[in-house]
Amino acid sequence: MRAFEPFQNRARKGAVRFLRDEQGAELIEWALLALLVALASYIALEALRDEVAAVFVRLLGRFLH
Repeated sequence: MRAFEPFQNRARKGAVRFLRDEQGAELIEWALLALLVALASYIALEALRDEVAAVFVRLLGRFLH
C-alpha cells in the first residue's frame, strides 16, 4: 500500500528518481553554477567595495546635482 509507505522511503525514492532523470541532473548543475557565480560576484564586490561605492557616489552626484 503506497499510502502507508513511510515518508522517508517515499522522499528517498523521489530523490533517486529525480537524480537519475537527465533533467534533474541538469537542474542541479545549473543551480550549482548559479551559486558559484553568485559567490564569486559577492567576493569580488566585497574586495572592491570602496571603489564600487566611489563610482556610485560619483554617478549619483552627477545625476542628482
